[in-house]
Amino acid sequence: MKRDFFDINTVNANLRCAICSMGKRGLSGVPVGNDVFIGRYMGTNHWFLDQFVYGFCALVEHDSHVSTPPFKNAANKVKMVMTPSPNEIITDTLEYGDSTHFVSAVFNKGHFVVLYYDIKGYSVTVFDGLDMPISNWHTHIVHTIRTYGMVSLQATSTFILVKDDFIVDEGESNNNRKCAKKKGRRNMSARIDFTEDGRSWLISNDTSYKQTDGINCGPIACMKIMEIYGFIAPGTIGQSEDYRSVVMDYYSDAIVRFDSVLRCQLQGKVAKDNKTR
Repeated sequence: MKRDFFDINTVNANLRCAICSMGKRGLSGVPVGNDVFIGRYMGTNHWFLDQFVYGFCALVEHDSHVSTPPFKNAANKVKMVMTPSPNEIITDTLEYGDSTHFVSAVFNKGHFVVLYYDIKGYSVTVFDGLDMPISNWHTHIVHTIRTYGMVSLQATSTFILVKDDFIVDEGESNNNRKCAKKKGRRNMSARIDFTEDGRSWLISNDTSYKQTDGINCGPIACMKIMEIYGFIAPGTIGQSEDYRSVVMDYYSDAIVRFDSVLRCQLQGKVAKDNKTR
């Protein structure tokens, strides 16, 4: 999907909230799209740009503390983490309060996945229906761990692949293991060691869902974010491949509900409250 279509049919907005707006180190801006944009994202196979996915995550994070998600896991206090620039040098750390988990939608090598961190368990689950190598997310994970002070900023990391097994579904040949449209899954785990801090994190992939195309990783990542926050029921992603309608219906509703906290940038200045998008 070309950037010019995105730019013409959306306006960049900043979500202003005392609880979940954290500037450039926190949630990103939200692209507010018109009907043409929403229709194209919903009704075609156009690629979801990273700017949209990060903005969608911001809407879900905000919604999670202004409403009560119907499928919320009350035991988990989830914090959204953005890592659009995982190679960025970290000069200071951020607080994470009483959060028990982090969640990130991340992008690398033309692909979106969702990372779900268990803070106390020192583990990260990678939700990726295409089973890309989990080493692809090493830099993102290390950046987050350092950003929130779980290891020292100077600590060096070592990625160690522990397991990479292929699970063949009944009736499937090993010859099909590299085809995204087949039923088999890669069962992967790894360890990231921080030698100076004597700390290790376990990384594993979620094998509950297999993506059957190469274009819907963005919508699927958005749905997984909705599931983790409790806005859709667990297992919803596997029940239908109409991912785009679920995501864009939620998005369309959210940008209307949160109109009062979305501030659009007009000619380099923040729009006043009485201006329309």
